[in-house]
Parts: sequence; C-alpha cells; structure tokens
Amino acid sequence: MSILTACPRCGAKLKAPDAAAGKTLACPKCGDTVAVPSGAGPRPRPAVPVPPPPSSSRRQPDADGFAPFAQPDSDLPLMVTEYITRNLMPGERLAAVTHIHPLVMLAPGIVAALGLLLSLIGLVAGVRGIAFAAIGIPMAVVGGLAVLVLLVQRLTKEFSCTDRRILIKSGLLTIQLQEMPLGKVEALSMQQGLFGKMFGYGTLVFKGSGGTRRTCNHIQAPFDFYKRVQEQVSAAQERK
Repeated sequence: MSILTACPRCGAKLKAPDAAAGKTLACPKCGDTVAVPSGAGPRPRPAVPVPPPPSSSRRQPDADGFAPFAQPDSDLPLMVTEYITRNLMPGERLAAVTHIHPLVMLAPGIVAALGLLLSLIGLVAGVRGIAFAAIGIPMAVVGGLAVLVLLVQRLTKEFSCTDRRILIKSGLLTIQLQEMPLGKVEALSMQQGLFGKMFGYGTLVFKGSGGTRRTCNHIQAPFDFYKRVQEQVSAAQERK
C-alpha cells in the first residue's frame, strides 16, 4: 500500500511507500521537502497550488510518486536523502536519483559464506581439518570486509541528476559532493558486464570538458538513469 500526501509548496498529489512513513522526502515537481505522515495520523490537506512557471518546450514530469521524473515502469529508487535536497540551488529540480545496486554484495557474500563453511569443517575435523580452516578463515575475513565496505558505500553514496548538473554524494563520517554542470558534459558511456546484465546494474561514465570525469559505479536501473541524464543534457545544450 502507499501513503497519500501533498507537497505544501506546489500542491502536487504524491504517493510514498509505507516504508517512508514519518520520513522527509523530496517533491519531484518543485524539489521542496515533504513530510510523509505516519500511517496512524491524519492525512494532510493539499495546499493551494502555486501557479506553475511558464511552460517550455521540454516535457514536464508527472508527480504521481516520489520517483523524480521517472515513468511508472521505471526501476529508479523512490527516495532521495535530505542532503541532496538541501543543496539544490533556487529553482533547481531533481530529474533522477539512483544508488549502488544491492546485488554487488552477492559475490563477496558467497566468498564469505564459503569461507565460514570451510572454517567450520576445519574446526569439526580437528587436526585433519587444519587445511580447511587455513583456507576458510582468510576467505571469510576478506569476503566479510568486502561486504561491509560495499554495504557502507550503498548506504552513503547517492548519484543524482538535476536540470542543471550531475551530483555524486559520498562519505560516512565526512561528506564529499562532486558535481558536473550539464553544459560541460561532452560524452556519456554505459558499461555493463555479464553479472550486470543478469542482475540489472551497470556503470555510467560522464566525460566533461578539460578531461573531467565522473563515474557512477554499479548503479541500479542504469538505463533509466542514463535516459534521464541524456534528456537533461540535451535540454541544457538547447538552452545554450
């Protein structure tokens, strides 16, 4: 089920998943923050809509959910962190947002599980299982550390595109924010290996003027994100 709410700024009717109850999300239409009510509380009344800005030749998004500018069949994530919305410039709107795909942790997770199994066999077998333990313990440690690193990156790294720039937010204790203006983007390339095709993740590379390079590694819904970015880059070039 979904929670119905409305943007207090533009009055757009929005739907959020039940997991977002009590959280603050971004309105895909105007970029303002929207507090999602908890399931037990009363629904907020929609605010009086603010007159929309003058229409342009670019296609405007539907505000039928919290997937910014995404179509109903899009696999892009539904939520964006408050850090990105707080750092938007006046009038700047989110076009798309994505994260690292959770299945990138599958391979190191398998290695860690296999290492644990070998370690247990070695412990049960006693002296005869020393070889199993000698192989299994390093595998479990290395695989577990790899899973932990990827998990932290997935929870703290965010790739977003607005109608003006590309934003890459990362960091746990300290936050790093990389950006590239859309007008500086000269080329986009998509890289997707065998496992990426199987599980639906890929790497998107932006090449800008002066040799600037920004990489979105192992992102989920890579083709949806690529399409949204390409639309915004084309619109930015038309405005020049």
